[in-house]
Amino acid sequence: MPEINDAKRQGKGKQGKKKRPERKTRWYHFMADLQVKDLIKVSVKAATMLAALTAVVILMVVGADISPSGILQGFSDKYLFITASGSGYPVDVAGTNTVKAAHITRGTAVMTDTSFIIYDRSGRTVLSEPHYLTSPCMENSRKYSLLYGRRGKDFTLRTLSGTACSGKTKNAIICADICAAGRFAFVTKSETTDAEIVVYAPDGTLLQKWKSVEEKISDVTLSPSGKYIAWVSLSTDEGVLVSKVNMRKIGEKKNLKEYAFKDTLIVDIRFEDNSCVAAVGDNFASFMGVHNDDSFLYPYNDSNLNSYCFNDSGELALVFSANSDGHDAFVTVIDRKCRKISEIQTGLTAPIVDLGDGRINLLCNSAVSCYSYEGKLLRQADVPTDCQMILTSEGRLLAKGTMTLSAVD
Repeated sequence: MPEINDAKRQGKGKQGKKKRPERKTRWYHFMADLQVKDLIKVSVKAATMLAALTAVVILMVVGADISPSGILQGFSDKYLFITASGSGYPVDVAGTNTVKAAHITRGTAVMTDTSFIIYDRSGRTVLSEPHYLTSPCMENSRKYSLLYGRRGKDFTLRTLSGTACSGKTKNAIICADICAAGRFAFVTKSETTDAEIVVYAPDGTLLQKWKSVEEKISDVTLSPSGKYIAWVSLSTDEGVLVSKVNMRKIGEKKNLKEYAFKDTLIVDIRFEDNSCVAAVGDNFASFMGVHNDDSFLYPYNDSNLNSYCFNDSGELALVFSANSDGHDAFVTVIDRKCRKISEIQTGLTAPIVDLGDGRINLLCNSAVSCYSYEGKLLRQADVPTDCQMILTSEGRLLAKGTMTLSAVD
């Protein structure tokens, strides 16, 4: 069981004075080119993919480079489900390998190994242009698409209207994020310096940068307004891995909040809104306040996490199996107070989950099954055998095969 500062388990044991809040699925996967120097012993729970991922991170804490934008990214490098609406599908995707696809305002952005493409909601090609990035990556938020090369230095911010800005970072880019307001952030690192976080305005103006001393940075996220930033730093305490979520207002030099989790690995964080950050770890999920101490923890030490997915309503779906082979998986959906609002026994083997339009969608064995939150099977549909991921939007699914997009009826 992880030890946690400034948090409570499933709504119990709240610390600090409660204030009223102000107002991606992305899987990651560490890449094979990490330079590992030493091995430390860290007690973390073995769990299917996450067991291997945890071991890699433990190795990296003592000196190897971290590549968080690739954490489980390779899992979806070739095959993706993406979403859109309209009747122009299926379409052929230019290139030989799809790196990422994402729903954006009024369409779908696709990044391949050779091209950047935008389709409108009917499947018509709005933009198609080549790029020359090595290990290309893409982050998206509404109308913005941030293009960069993993471990490269070049980046471009695109919209439907054209290029908003482009530039080059001083050091190699490890991971990135972009918010709805168009601000974007990189984690960069050279061979000889500590990791550095750099934040830019939509026009490419540098807003802030700072170095992380001693700790490794494994993920970064920006609030929708672009006023706040959060990142995960990794360190060790007497040989035990410590994952810490740091929150800061951009322009300030001190953190607003810090949440430290011992004996655990955080694999993903994201802002739910401007007042809450969500985290998924190998043995827990957590929702943490940015401006207050309202923080919640949902532990799952006795189950193996197979996949997960957030939605825009602040809910999180987690797919578990009782053993490492992934058989007889079940899905649990929790809200931002870590209260269980749905649980479905699927009988499937390690399905991929997606939350969309008030439904729980599961991909397994070339078929998509859609359930209500009450556990009622609403529909099933076949998909291409090479599909590995699903996303939903505007009431319709698009299935991404090897190099095609098609609607799921």
